[in-house]
Amino acid sequence: MDSEDDASTCSICFDSFLHPKLLSCRHTFCKPCLQDYTKKVEVSEIVCPLCRQKHILDDRGLDGLLDNYFVPLRPPESPSVHCCEICYVEVLEINPCKHCVVKFCDSCKSSHDLALKMAGELKDSDLESDGCDEDDESEDGGGISLSRLIHFHEHNSGTKLIVKFLSSFKVPCEASRSEEHMTVACIFPKSENTCLVIYEQMPEMIECTIRGRPFVRKTFSEGISGITKTSEGKILFSNCADSAIFQMVDESRISVFAKCYSFRPLSLSTFKDGRIACTGIAKNDHQYRVRRSHSQGALQIFDKTGKSLNEFSKVGHEFSLKRPICVSVNPQNDTVCVADIESNQVLIMTDEGYVIRKYKGRGGDERSMGLRLSIDIFLPSSLCHDPEGNLVVASLADGSLHLLLPNGDLCGFIETKNQSSFGNPNSLCFDYQNRLWIGDHRNGKIKIFEVMSFKNSFHHTAH
Repeated sequence: MDSEDDASTCSICFDSFLHPKLLSCRHTFCKPCLQDYTKKVEVSEIVCPLCRQKHILDDRGLDGLLDNYFVPLRPPESPSVHCCEICYVEVLEINPCKHCVVKFCDSCKSSHDLALKMAGELKDSDLESDGCDEDDESEDGGGISLSRLIHFHEHNSGTKLIVKFLSSFKVPCEASRSEEHMTVACIFPKSENTCLVIYEQMPEMIECTIRGRPFVRKTFSEGISGITKTSEGKILFSNCADSAIFQMVDESRISVFAKCYSFRPLSLSTFKDGRIACTGIAKNDHQYRVRRSHSQGALQIFDKTGKSLNEFSKVGHEFSLKRPICVSVNPQNDTVCVADIESNQVLIMTDEGYVIRKYKGRGGDERSMGLRLSIDIFLPSSLCHDPEGNLVVASLADGSLHLLLPNGDLCGFIETKNQSSFGNPNSLCFDYQNRLWIGDHRNGKIKIFEVMSFKNSFHHTAH
């Protein structure tokens, strides 16, 4: 640890200082850290954990040590935040509506109550008793948000995966000219406690922890998008602008792993035997996440040396890949799962291009639930596998997360414990601690959730 790090962090907890105390040897430590440390030694003296110099304490103990006012202090713990399911604004308090179980910020709740009252669905007495506490919801029968009701209605899925919100942060992107609209293009686990993050159309690959900071940046050329890791542990990343896949030789050097001559690579994933799956779109489609007519996409498979083995643009005789923006290889059975956002479906394929299953979300009549919806509800923007081979699919249209079994059957949906929204999920990743990282399409934020439990909600029937 260099002198700059010594001056900015406590050498016991390796974090910013909390109630910094200065020893006579000029080493500074957090007071709580020293309290834990002195439990093992005589109360009348303390030995510096760094230089081992002894210091005599007076009757006041650690309180008698000088406070160091010249070191950075640890920021206060951020209060837990919730997201309004209408405007997606983060607020400290959320207001659930008993009438339709959607949760609002104060502004949206007032407008919502007024609309219900004018429609005759809500009386003044209902408004007075509507301010229920979130704890009033039973753990087994909590409310479901509107987007979840659209999916669960008349559907026999048997499971909800309950996740707990852990943290939320926005990575400052130094190359961005404007942070008003930033899209998280890819998240990929690097170590036990860090993930790599790429923003759309940005040249930076940023390593961050579950709390965000510290941020470790690597800058390449603009257009980097997907990330995966070789069987030897080397990082690969695609660059749609260069139509190539690059390999990080070490922390400072890269080399070309493979060239994609017929399409722009967007997403990468690795087979158990080291082969690489890559999806992308035709070179004339520059805005690759915008839905356009007559788009053309491809799935290409490379061996572990970067040699092309197969390329699929047509699936069977009747279907062409249109805009396959995300690919994930099942870690259990090596099936290839592709999210085609323009054809509104997820394809589960073999490595030879044979389609095993197509998942299209909900049908129009079933999902409308009596509501007149004119949008395509299912827009698969990202997908990833958990260690057991289950597939999580994000739908950008309504912010829902679909949970599929390895064979492609719908198992259920993912929800938070307090029913808060996932926002606009554009990238998904399970880290090595099985925590779910979600990158937003609009505001560039990353939210991290911990898997809590499974909850059976409906009786399952074969279909």
